[in-house]
Amino acid sequence: MAAFVALGTLAAGAAAPASPAQAARAATLALAKRYWYGGLFWGVMAKFWLFAILLWLASGRRAVRLRDWAERRPRGARIALFTAAAAALVFVAELPFSWYIGFVRERRFGFGVASPASWFGAWGKSFAVELAAVVIAAEIVYALLRVGSRRGQLTPWGATLRIWAPCVALMIVAVAIEPVFIAPLFNRVTPLPAGPLRSHLAAMAQQAGISPNAIFVSDRSRQSRHTNAYVVGLFGTERIVIYDTLLRAETPAEIEFVVGHEIGHYVLRHLWQGLAFGAALLLLFLWIAFRLYRRWRERLCYRDFADVAGLPFLALSLYVLFFLASPAIHGFSRHLEHQADAYGLRVAPDPCAAVRSFQADLRTDLIPPDPPSWIEWWFFNHPSDAERIAFAQSYCRAWQRRARPSAVGLGAAPASRPALQSSSQRSVKR
Repeated sequence: MAAFVALGTLAAGAAAPASPAQAARAATLALAKRYWYGGLFWGVMAKFWLFAILLWLASGRRAVRLRDWAERRPRGARIALFTAAAAALVFVAELPFSWYIGFVRERRFGFGVASPASWFGAWGKSFAVELAAVVIAAEIVYALLRVGSRRGQLTPWGATLRIWAPCVALMIVAVAIEPVFIAPLFNRVTPLPAGPLRSHLAAMAQQAGISPNAIFVSDRSRQSRHTNAYVVGLFGTERIVIYDTLLRAETPAEIEFVVGHEIGHYVLRHLWQGLAFGAALLLLFLWIAFRLYRRWRERLCYRDFADVAGLPFLALSLYVLFFLASPAIHGFSRHLEHQADAYGLRVAPDPCAAVRSFQADLRTDLIPPDPPSWIEWWFFNHPSDAERIAFAQSYCRAWQRRARPSAVGLGAAPASRPALQSSSQRSVKR
């Protein structure tokens, strides 16, 4: 881990800070690098551990023996029993990493505030929700694969097409129900109290086509000091959710920009674009996974594509493929995030507050502002804060020039919004 952190903490210069303020910032920056890059290291280790668990389960006839055990049970419960047992094994095996990353490190760096009992309670809820989702998905997928297998030997492409559309439909349903049925299991969500901030945000939401009544506060401070806000939901469940930690950490003008950024994701249909991008990757990766499955099926003692014993192998293939595609996935995400930044700058009453909001990330969330290019390329799903600050400063300067009072001293005319470069025009360091 030390080598990983060292690679991520290359300094621009070795000059000593010139003031106490600079010394304090340097100390915070060093802490942020230890937190962020150490977290990336442990996240990668957790990913490799997951790969190892799935490989162990898929090989050595372990999944086959688990399938044989499930087949001695009533016919209607076989898929559910196998899937629940395999998924529970994976979830429990991942628990040490989840505990260390999500509890121990978060408390060590001053973010975690939940008690061990509270943390395990949230983990248990997450376990139950994910287990139910995996079982439902497996029942649907293997019912469709069984139908195809009875009609003749499925090809990898045929198996892919048979289950791809239902998988995409399940993704959409999950996004639609999450704010209404899932999020309240973990946090209390209440309407944002009346006041000037709510009035401003309601006007921004209404202009974007979101109900002004759908602005909520999540009591995230019960678990963490991290700050965030997001717009979530589909088909009438759309809502703006603001962490109570963000309300305490930033000024109203900064919060207005943050929410404007999130509204930008909704207005620009980024959720649908992300779903489409993910669905395209899933189509390709399912086809590759089923080709690998066909090649290894006999050696691993799987019967056909409809054999549930092959589920760990398919899961391993998809997890590895999505991990290898991280640069493409995160690059696409950074493109959308830049577009949302541009939208937030256009609609924020004070776009210069965006600069202060990005600068606050180092203090509030220990986000290093200028990570090495290779780390940003592989791991960051947002542009670096250094890039976002530079872009916001450029917009702010143009906005201030247009808002400057006239020479005759009659006050400034309403400022027109400066044109923004599109993401495709913007030069980005990589």
